[in-house]
Amino acid sequence: MSRLGALALFVGVLVAVPAASAGVKNACTLVTASDVSSALSAKVAAGKHQSVDGFNTCVYTHGTVTVTVKTRLLTQSAYAAVVKSIPGLALKAADVSDHAWVYFPKNATAFDDWKHGNEIGFVVVGAGANAVLIIKQLGKVARGRV
Repeated sequence: MSRLGALALFVGVLVAVPAASAGVKNACTLVTASDVSSALSAKVAAGKHQSVDGFNTCVYTHGTVTVTVKTRLLTQSAYAAVVKSIPGLALKAADVSDHAWVYFPKNATAFDDWKHGNEIGFVVVGAGANAVLIIKQLGKVARGRV
């Protein structure tokens, strides 16, 4: 194979390999106010961006409903350990991804997923029975941006 052919092959492989170490720097760009407004069927203001316990987070509110988006860099094996440590009832959310889970902490509904070295999570408080639908919709949006 010529050097030019080998270089073209190498560049082609680099393009095809996902950026596993690329992390989302701002959870408010992973899921926007527009995305949350659509999921809640109600207008929300810009999210409040902050760093909490190693997570990059963004908090959106509408009335008594709070949606917290969180993300961090995490290996797949570390994510597997996170899933094993989910307390209480956890349900596989295979309609979102092979790595997605929905679970139910006290007074909330939560979601956790993993893609390309990024853990993606949501906690929804105050949405009642609609919380699962909200987090699944937002989970699909977030996966599309990672």
